[in-house]
Amino acid sequence: MSPSPFWHRRVPAHRRTPLRSRPRGPALLRALLILLILPCLLPPAAADSLMSMAVRDLEVPGELRDGTLVTVAGRPVLLDGAGGSARVRAIDGDRWEPALAAPDLLARLSRHPLAGDILIGEHGRHVEVLSWDQARLRSQALPPLPEPLSDARAARFEGGWRVAGIGEDGAPRLYAGTFAGTDEGGWRRQPAW
Repeated sequence: MSPSPFWHRRVPAHRRTPLRSRPRGPALLRALLILLILPCLLPPAAADSLMSMAVRDLEVPGELRDGTLVTVAGRPVLLDGAGGSARVRAIDGDRWEPALAAPDLLARLSRHPLAGDILIGEHGRHVEVLSWDQARLRSQALPPLPEPLSDARAARFEGGWRVAGIGEDGAPRLYAGTFAGTDEGGWRRQPAW
């Protein structure tokens, strides 16, 4: 028999059968390589920050250089070392102005520099809410807690107040209260974490 011409060569079965696909090795590699390179070629996505922060230098008045800087009800306050006077940053943020407050309130604030919006005293039973009226610092007393708490911390939360601390027996305590005025409502004990 004579050799068959090149056009009569045997064709592998997978090329003759339309239902079978070709080997996928090189094509699969090409597709994976394209998927790997594609994100590098696309422009980066620009995401907006959920929180922006403006940083400014605060010039401290000379007489209060050794004082304490605290934030009370959202405004920076400089307290002198003895707690007798204070300066509050003006609403426009350009100058310090004298804070008008009762001397005993300033003294309590200097003893609790991490107060924020709330002062807690009398061994964790007395809760005061701090607020500003221009440069005047005001405090509003809430009803006393049912029991004294050590290391008490308070916060505004979902329209009310939460006070957490450690009870006299050493167990964690959490109290919640909603007060429209000073005498309305009361503290409710919540399950502690």
